[in-house]
Amino acid sequence: MSNFPAAQQPANNAPQNPEQPPQQQQQQVFDPYPTVDRRERSRQPKDFNGDESKYKLWIQMVKNYLIANAQRFSTDQLAILFAISYMTEGRAADWASHYIDMHQTNGKFLPTDTWVEFKKLLEKSFDIRKTKQKAQTDFSVLKHKPGHLEEYILNFRTLAQRAGFILQGIENPMLAVDFLRGLHPTLRVKIVQQKNAPTTLEEIIEDARAFNQSYYQSVQWKDKIMGWTPKLAPHTTFTPHSTFTL
Repeated sequence: MSNFPAAQQPANNAPQNPEQPPQQQQQQVFDPYPTVDRRERSRQPKDFNGDESKYKLWIQMVKNYLIANAQRFSTDQLAILFAISYMTEGRAADWASHYIDMHQTNGKFLPTDTWVEFKKLLEKSFDIRKTKQKAQTDFSVLKHKPGHLEEYILNFRTLAQRAGFILQGIENPMLAVDFLRGLHPTLRVKIVQQKNAPTTLEEIIEDARAFNQSYYQSVQWKDKIMGWTPKLAPHTTFTPHSTFTL
């Protein structure tokens, strides 16, 4: 009896070609997710770049995928590694690299590195509600250190943005007062005692830079004439994007 299915049996008068190679079996494609439905694969998380406004959606997609594929992620370490594998861009990539450096020994996580603790650390760094609260706290105590005016300006603007004091390019009028409050007293007095004192943040920053430049030009002159050099405070400014909240 022929091995061909009835619908595929060749006719008796069909020409036979003895040189024709036997029919090749269809090559099986390797499936990296054999237990995952095709529809479920399309729901994998997208890469996360550290954008706080997208964190809640991203972490929810991660959790949904872990739940749908629980047998593949049977340990906390596998779940953590899965989440980290999607932190490939921007601040999220820096955070993930730092986490691995701090929490892995010989390629293994510490026993205390559970999914619950990992998620708490993520929330401290990327949950917009918690990062906003921290930015507001840091903003309230930000101070200008002598010799580091540009860093103070940068940190002031960064924290004001993250704290929600600047929305869609519109600045809170109180930012000018806040900037003066954290400015070094020497510059603050010079600015506010002017006959036509500035009122907007940009005008105050412009005057602060002008007075600061004038001060250090006079310092250079004194140093050249009398060999006098001012003592500056140590460099201890807050830099939001170069530190990790772990």
